[in-house]
Amino acid sequence: MILGFNADEVFGIAINIEKNGIQFYDQARAAAVRDNVKDAFAELKAQEETHLRDLEQMRAELPESAKRPTDYDPSDDVYRNRDEEVAQYIQDTADMNVFRHPEDVAKYVSEMRGAEDALRLAIRFEKDSITFYLMMKDLTQEDKGKAFVDRILNEEKEHLKRLSRELRDVRSRKSWFQFRVRNDEPGGP
Repeated sequence: MILGFNADEVFGIAINIEKNGIQFYDQARAAAVRDNVKDAFAELKAQEETHLRDLEQMRAELPESAKRPTDYDPSDDVYRNRDEEVAQYIQDTADMNVFRHPEDVAKYVSEMRGAEDALRLAIRFEKDSITFYLMMKDLTQEDKGKAFVDRILNEEKEHLKRLSRELRDVRSRKSWFQFRVRNDEPGGP
């Protein structure tokens, strides 16, 4: 069960994170030089767009009760304190996401100096998203979309695996190139 925040608010946070991820993958693809990195970012953008549509659809299907502000019983300190802690946990988890705000995307993309930077930033985004969706899954009732959240979580994990493979590939090519240059230098081994 989602406590502190209502389900509509949590979906709103998730939707913003996905929109910012789409913006990042689009800008990172445009900035990438290597075709394999461009292709990876284009595919990840398309998958984030699917997540966004799914989240928006699920949010639209929420019952009115899931959109009402959470009410607190001022006489029930135990539950109020727990609910406030959960609400703060949701907010903190969302706020730590590298792409919590749209202006962050442009800032981070402008600081990228190559494929390795872009891939590391994308990996950070996916890790943050995984953390957020794990929290959402834990706080979502079985009949309120837990399986849906689990599906997105698994897709985010696959994104992380793919980006990690791409990063290893970029690093191995860089290391091989640097090794070859050193060996081709006059007086080299």
